[in-house]
Amino acid sequence: MQAFIISFILIIYNQLASAPQEGGWRFVHEKEQVKVYVRHNPQLKFNDLLIVPQLDCKAASLLSLLSDVEAQRNYLFGCLESKVLASGKQERQFYQRLYMPWPFSNRDAIYRQRVWVDETKHLIRIESESEANALPLRKDLVRIPFYHSVWEISYSDSVITKARFMLQVDPGGQVPAWLVNLFIDQGPISSVKKIRELVKQEPYRSAQMLKKG
Repeated sequence: MQAFIISFILIIYNQLASAPQEGGWRFVHEKEQVKVYVRHNPQLKFNDLLIVPQLDCKAASLLSLLSDVEAQRNYLFGCLESKVLASGKQERQFYQRLYMPWPFSNRDAIYRQRVWVDETKHLIRIESESEANALPLRKDLVRIPFYHSVWEISYSDSVITKARFMLQVDPGGQVPAWLVNLFIDQGPISSVKKIRELVKQEPYRSAQMLKKG
């Protein structure tokens, strides 16, 4: 309990003490070679999150993994199920079921994901948005009403030079905003650690940049 209180105080102190940067982002801390920023969102009760991870792999490997919807169960924090509902050349719709600790109910969500690859600028952009009404509600789950995320990946000679992940989410239900804001980076940091392992495994390690946007 004492360690939890100390951690709580340090996080709040960092959020208050750090000066806002470009775009209103406020640096919180760096952990596991992942820089964490937050930003107040006046439209939501919950902070926006920006993480800047160090990723030592090919851009094509990361793109291949992030485009593999079913693989999300292997790296995404709390993901119980992930399946494609509809898929096109550079766009897909998928369903996701997520674990939430007691006393909260598990969540589910439907997303529309779009992928752009600009080989001239050496830039990949992967954007996912919620489509909360795309499927009927389930009585045993709380539907996530709003989700928006963006991966921006820059690369040179096929190797990633910079990656950024921005997240805006309302988890729905009665989860206190202060609790979500306090631990909003824990899931993404855990996911980054697993991503680093998976991109070095097949079939992602041998992936090639085939898509063009």
